[in-house]
Amino acid sequence: MKKVVLNLICAMLFCNLKSFSQNCELICNGDFESPSVISSPHLVSNSAMSCWQTTATDSILELWYSGFQGVVSYSGNQFLEINANEMASVYQEVYFSAGDFLTISFAHRARVGVDTMSVSLGTQNNLPVVLGYFADSTSSWGYYVINYTVPASGYYRVSFNSVYSGGNLASLGNFIDDVSVCASAVGFKEVNQAGLLFVKQNHIKGSVTIHVKANQNGFLMLYDALGKQVYSIPIDESNMIIETNPLHYGVYIAQFVSNKNVITKKFLVD
Repeated sequence: MKKVVLNLICAMLFCNLKSFSQNCELICNGDFESPSVISSPHLVSNSAMSCWQTTATDSILELWYSGFQGVVSYSGNQFLEINANEMASVYQEVYFSAGDFLTISFAHRARVGVDTMSVSLGTQNNLPVVLGYFADSTSSWGYYVINYTVPASGYYRVSFNSVYSGGNLASLGNFIDDVSVCASAVGFKEVNQAGLLFVKQNHIKGSVTIHVKANQNGFLMLYDALGKQVYSIPIDESNMIIETNPLHYGVYIAQFVSNKNVITKKFLVD
């Protein structure tokens, strides 16, 4: 039976939390608070918009103030509609190093019916990689977390793309808010955050109990040594039991994401 062996000092039942040294300042104006909305909807040109750009042929982005037409922003006072006057993408150019482990998070909501958007990442010389498709209704904001390991150093376009408008109108749809991009360099100095997360092993059952003490709802995910996600689930309780028997031998990373906070723990399955 496979068992979880926690690396180095983890001879005890509970272990100190260590998280990768992380930079979460890669995206600016992620809450879309600048420029300030005078009246909703507020149309802004590429040249006047802070940090963000659009692929729209008219170079227009659309900002809304929280509460306009009953839509309350997910975070802060403002949010953005990707479909300003047409189907388009909004993006920022960011430099990443090879091996960077990215955590991209954002909130998405429909304007009418069910809207669908995608997130992609690409360089000038390569076709973008689509990291996922996301569909939401008008009932509430959906909040998503994506992870990706950067294959090569360079400038990448992080894009949020309109795919479908529930109103069947190119000028309606796909609200986004609270965008964050974090990068962790694997192998860099780790920061000790003992007391926020513990791991308890059960050698007999081949399972591991992850105990989060952050007192927040979030997502619990497992990644293999190559950065491939093998498990993901939203949690609103402090304990999760993961059966390790289906996992192949190797190092894994348990990651708990809550809003813009990311805490990780490495362990070994043998």
